[in-house]
Amino acid sequence: MFSSKADIRYLVPLCILMLAITSHGQRNIVDSLSTKRSRIQSKLNYSETDTTYIKVLYELAKGYLYIDIDSSEALAHKALKLSKKVSYEKGLSGSYLVLGLVRNSYQEVDKSITFGQMADSIALKGNYNSLRAYILDLLGIVYFKKGDYAKSYAASRQGLLLAEKQGNHILQVNLNANIAIYFAILRDLKSSLAYFGNALRLLEKKGDPTLLARLKMNMAGVYTLKKEYEKSRKLLEEAIPTFQNHGFETWEALVYAELGNVYNHMDRPNDALGHLKRADSILEFHNDIEALASVFSGYAESHYQKETYDLSWNYAIKADSIYKNLNQVPWRIDVLDLLYKLSKEKNRVNKALNYLSEYKRLSDSLEVIDRSLMFKMLDAQTKFDQELERLKIANIRKVERQQMITYFFIILLLGLMAITILLRKNNVQRKESNEQLKRINQIKDRIFSIIGRDLKKPINTLQEILELYKGHEITPKQISEITPSL
Repeated sequence: MFSSKADIRYLVPLCILMLAITSHGQRNIVDSLSTKRSRIQSKLNYSETDTTYIKVLYELAKGYLYIDIDSSEALAHKALKLSKKVSYEKGLSGSYLVLGLVRNSYQEVDKSITFGQMADSIALKGNYNSLRAYILDLLGIVYFKKGDYAKSYAASRQGLLLAEKQGNHILQVNLNANIAIYFAILRDLKSSLAYFGNALRLLEKKGDPTLLARLKMNMAGVYTLKKEYEKSRKLLEEAIPTFQNHGFETWEALVYAELGNVYNHMDRPNDALGHLKRADSILEFHNDIEALASVFSGYAESHYQKETYDLSWNYAIKADSIYKNLNQVPWRIDVLDLLYKLSKEKNRVNKALNYLSEYKRLSDSLEVIDRSLMFKMLDAQTKFDQELERLKIANIRKVERQQMITYFFIILLLGLMAITILLRKNNVQRKESNEQLKRINQIKDRIFSIIGRDLKKPINTLQEILELYKGHEITPKQISEITPSL
């Protein structure tokens, strides 16, 4: 059941299961990788230090994660050993990622964080962005489990940016759903549904139907927080056939239990009891105490609405005992509130006062936690948004610098081309001028040659006449008679 106290914690287990790195057709992927591994081993030049073989090993380890976790861990350790041997950085990062996923499956959060951080450090240094997107997804999950919501939020946002650049749809689904949970924690339900909507659209195009069903469960939780119970009911009912067809009985039981709680919110206790009984019958064959406590809590609320207070009391006591042992404070608060009201109905004043006192104590402690959590989340969101804005501005300036450099070189190239054209034109003109001068000189030489040849004879004649005149062999009168014929 959702309430102002329990809503945050309710979303956590769904979020963590939702965000596990998933691959539809996992068995087919494993078979394909196993075939590839055998093919590499059969090559004559096969070597365990071949980086292609190492990559297949850690991919195979990731594929086995949800089928045979022991094999997954063994393959990851082998890939890690071989990667260290040949200093294959990407192999090291991939192996640490798988080991982090293995530790996460065992709920060893601190070890998972350590492996994730080692993988991320190597991937960041080597600029392995495709691999790093998966690492950030893992870190977002384990930081969330650890309660370090600021780091979880930052890792998920960074991972989403990388996944979008690479067009990795499944990873985008995981990370959108993760971020949607953070906004639900901050009570920004509009933004939460927007991110869930992004994930839903990606999955409806192409995705695992079981992942789609889990996503709808998360969205139903947010609609319940918004008190839009019809939308919540519709999403939950859409998820049921998927879990039934794929044999996920525990998930089917959780959906029926939550449908029961939604009907309780709608003041329809008979419908609520019908769905809660379906959940109860499924859980008889599964050892899921937490899910059973949710059913007991639903039973208690339904019988309270029907005014069958004895049955309501019995189920509330059972639910409170389980939540107390599991230290599930938010859910226990709802049950304590109900026990307080039942005690008043039964005139059990002392018990009513005790339940009220415990309710107030736990409520106050949870409010302090919630306030601290919200401040951390808001701080993380603000810091990440500021860093994102800084990177955007830096990227814009980088693009502008690159454009300026490009424009400079274009102008420089155009200038050089213009100079080249002018020089070539000038050379052509100079060549034409030289040719013209050469032709003029040739004409001049021919003219002077002709003039020289035509003037040579008359000049010689005049020279002989002058010689005769100097020797007094001819008179001036005779000269005047001769010269007209020249």
